[in-house]
Amino acid sequence: MFDHRHYVPVLRWKQAEWLALRDLANAERARIPPLLEFVPQSFGSPCEKMADQILRSWGHGPFFAEYGLLDDPRVPTHASTRIRRLAEEALRRNLCLIPVTGLDRTPEYQSAVRTVADMCGRGVCIRLQREDTQRSQLRSALTRLLDGLGHSEQDTHLVADYRLVEAGAPDLRNICSGIPGLHTWQTLSVTCGAFPPDLSRLQKNRRHILPRADWLNWRNQVLTMPSLPRIPTFGDYTIQNPRYAPREGPCNYSASIRYTTDEHWIVMRGEGVFNVDGPGFDQYHGNAVLLCASEEYSGPDFSAGDRYIAEKQNPQTSPGNAASWLRAGFNHHLTFVARQISNLFAS
Repeated sequence: MFDHRHYVPVLRWKQAEWLALRDLANAERARIPPLLEFVPQSFGSPCEKMADQILRSWGHGPFFAEYGLLDDPRVPTHASTRIRRLAEEALRRNLCLIPVTGLDRTPEYQSAVRTVADMCGRGVCIRLQREDTQRSQLRSALTRLLDGLGHSEQDTHLVADYRLVEAGAPDLRNICSGIPGLHTWQTLSVTCGAFPPDLSRLQKNRRHILPRADWLNWRNQVLTMPSLPRIPTFGDYTIQNPRYAPREGPCNYSASIRYTTDEHWIVMRGEGVFNVDGPGFDQYHGNAVLLCASEEYSGPDFSAGDRYIAEKQNPQTSPGNAASWLRAGFNHHLTFVARQISNLFAS
C-alpha cells in the first residue's frame, strides 16, 4: 500500500484540517495516507455529513480512521454506534476507510472496529503507544488483539506513536528490534510531534524559530543507519501539539502564523485580536508581508497555503482569522513534508 517514501500525518478532524487536505495537489495526495483523529465535536454532526466532508476533502484515497478520543466514558457520543454508522456511510461513498485501534481499547470498541474492518475490507490499523513498544509481552498482546479482530499481520498496518518528542525521541533501531514479525506487517509507521501545546510562552510581536525535532530525529537516523532492517514511514502531528486539549468558551487568540521550513518552524506571534485599542486582525497583513519577504518563504506557487499567505499581503483583502491561517499552515506543512520525504529518497 505504501512505504517509507510516503508520509502519515496525524490530523484532528476539524474544519481547518479537512479544508487543508481538500486544497492539496494531487502529487502530494498520492504520497499521504493521513491518520484522522475524530474529536467529540466532529461527532456532533450527522455521520452522513462527515462522510460527505471526507469525500469532498480526501476523495477515495486511503485514510486511517481513529476514534480513540471517543472511547471515553466522559464522552457521551456512544462511540461504538457512531463508528459503525460512519463506516456505513463511508462504504456507500466508496471511501477507503481503515479503522484504527490499540491494545487497551474497550471490548465494545474492539468489537466495533472488527465490524468496520470486515465491512470496509481495507484491513485494520493498530496504533501502539510508547509504553506498548516497551512491553515484554508485546508479541502475545498483538496476537490476542489480531485474533479478536480476525486479521493477520499481513493485512494490518502498525503505527508506533511516540507522541511527544521531549518525552524521548523514537529510536528506530530499537523499534525495529522490538516489533515482532517486523517484515510481515503490511506497513510500519512511526509518529511523534514536537510543536508546543500553545504559543503562550512565546513573546508577542516577535518572530520565533522552533526546531522540528520530530522530523530531524527521523531524518537523521534514516541517513545515519543505512542498515535498518525496515525503514518506518515518517508521521507527525503537523503544526499541532500531540496532546489533544479542546478549547472551551470564547478565546482572545493571538494573530499568529505557523510556517514550516526545512528544519524549523517559523512562528510569527502577534497579540490578541480582541485586545482593546489593539491592531486586531490587521496584524495578519503585516506578518504576511514579513513572511513573504523572508528567505524561508517557498513562494506563492508552492502550495495553496502559500498562495493564501501571498494574497494576504494586500491590506485591501480580508485579513483572515485563526481557522483560515491554520488551514494555510496545515496545507503548506503537508506539502512541504511530503516533498521533503520524496526528495530524501529520490536518489
